[in-house]
Order: sequence, then C-alpha cells, then structure tokens
Amino acid sequence: MKKNEIFIIPVSPQELTIILIDGSIADIYHNGEQFLTVYYQNRTNPKELRNDTEINNLAEGKQHIKDWGGSRLFITQNMVNDAVKWLNTSFVFKSSEIIFGNKKDIANYIDKNNKF
Repeated sequence: MKKNEIFIIPVSPQELTIILIDGSIADIYHNGEQFLTVYYQNRTNPKELRNDTEINNLAEGKQHIKDWGGSRLFITQNMVNDAVKWLNTSFVFKSSEIIFGNKKDIANYIDKNNKF
C-alpha cells in the first residue's frame, strides 16, 4: 500500500505546485490580481517530473480553476488543504507526509524510495 505523500514544489512565495503520490496535480499562483488554484483533471507520473513536457501536457487537458479573490499576499494553508482535498477526497495526511523540493529532487526521492 502506498503511503499518503504530498509533494510540494515551491516556485516563489506566490506560486507552488502540489502533487499527490497518485499523480494528481494542482498549481496555486498569483495572477497579478488574486490567487488562483488550477486543478488538473489528468494525472502525471511523479517519476516524470524531470520532464517539462510531461507537466506541460497537463495544461492541454481539462482543468478546474478556483479564484480565491481578495488581497492575499501569500499562499495560505487553507489553499493547500483545499487543493489536496479536491485532488483526492479520501486522501488523509499528516504534516510528516509533506515533502518539499524541486522537480528533480522529488523525482529522485520517488526513484530512491521505489514510490509510484
């Protein structure tokens, strides 16, 4: 059974990507006016995170976008929790299961630990 792990790739204080071990993916970013979350319908293979083409292909599939409105300056825990819940409603996690890193580091972690 796979452990419930969440991979978070911080891009900037106003942008990050969330990937669940099952390949579900969401992006949270500020578009200059407010924060948006993009939930991708397609899944990715987390082992392919080194391949930008794999990530770019997600944008060609169906997406759901949530507008957070307001004047927030940073991504909130509520935004992250919302994305995880939307990606997998049965997904239960503890903070110890959140792994931060860049795409290459996370792909290497998955390879090293025989994940996915």
